[in-house]
Amino acid sequence: MKAFVYIALASSVIGLAVLDFNVSAVSRIDSMAEFSQAIRNYTSKLNLSAAQDFPYNVPSFAAVHVMKELNDLSVNMKYREVSNNPSNRQNLANDHEKKIIMGAKKSVAQYGFSSDIDHIYLIRYDPIYVKESCLSCHGKVENASAQQHRHYGKKTGYGYKEGDLYGVKVISIDITWFLIRYLAFLVIFVIPVIMWFKGFDKKLTEALNVDSLSGAYNKNYYLKSKDRLIDNGYVLLFDVDDFKNINDTYGHTCGDNVIWQVCELIKSKCRKTDMLFRFGGEEFVLFLKGINSKERVISIVGDIMTEISAHEFVHEGIKFNVTVSIGICKKAPSISTEDAISKADLAMYDVKKHGKNNFKFAD
Repeated sequence: MKAFVYIALASSVIGLAVLDFNVSAVSRIDSMAEFSQAIRNYTSKLNLSAAQDFPYNVPSFAAVHVMKELNDLSVNMKYREVSNNPSNRQNLANDHEKKIIMGAKKSVAQYGFSSDIDHIYLIRYDPIYVKESCLSCHGKVENASAQQHRHYGKKTGYGYKEGDLYGVKVISIDITWFLIRYLAFLVIFVIPVIMWFKGFDKKLTEALNVDSLSGAYNKNYYLKSKDRLIDNGYVLLFDVDDFKNINDTYGHTCGDNVIWQVCELIKSKCRKTDMLFRFGGEEFVLFLKGINSKERVISIVGDIMTEISAHEFVHEGIKFNVTVSIGICKKAPSISTEDAISKADLAMYDVKKHGKNNFKFAD
């Protein structure tokens, strides 16, 4: 359940971020691509092309310069047209752009990212293919106008045929602000929600796995996790002596308070790795994981029994003492947890038969 909620929350955040990114950054760069292509299409009309209009009748020149005017109005958008063999050497592709051109597929835009010291950019690459209207400038060198020869010379930008890949349009948009916005959203909203959910999840886990009266783990949690609770160590089964008399003498409210205090006294002598369960009534099971020394267990049990017997329980001004009987079984991988508890239970009942307030190791 927890994993599902985390996945759902993460998916929702990512979905919203992607949607916002598509609507804001991607839609802007796509609009620039469409607008630049519209300029190229208009300029490519043969009836609008005249030699004396050069270079304003050149689609790439018109598109680049019109887009430049727009770029100047928005510092976060840039437009270029590059080629491996351009007429204007200022439009020569760099090494990365050359790879894009080599891998370009017809009419398929490619997206990528780049960055400098202060900014991150989303980049769109659109292939440029030679049309019939392009041949007067990029076909045979002798067919080009004198104006073109004067502007760009006769060495590059020629030799293309209709349908050849000329280069790519490079459209970039600064997305640094978008990423900062998403990061701020993450810090302000998502992280607090996750922290709240973790707190809620912890409370839910406690409600399901912790006994509300004693604060120890409950029997339900034991049944779910018994196969992985302990491999090596000791299993201790506690029973509060004469607990029925406490209930009959002082009432069940007092009995409940005794259960809680006994649990707290046991836990005060435990390590963080030890696990205490309440199996019902006045019966507790303590798992001492990783302890192989019998003398160490005897020392721990002695401390717990001393702590409980020396504690003064009070009900309506009346003080009384409580003791416990304990059965102990060594847990090895060859013994199931249930068998270890059963053996500890038999040892505990033997203690009850012989005077209580003591402990015994199972045979």
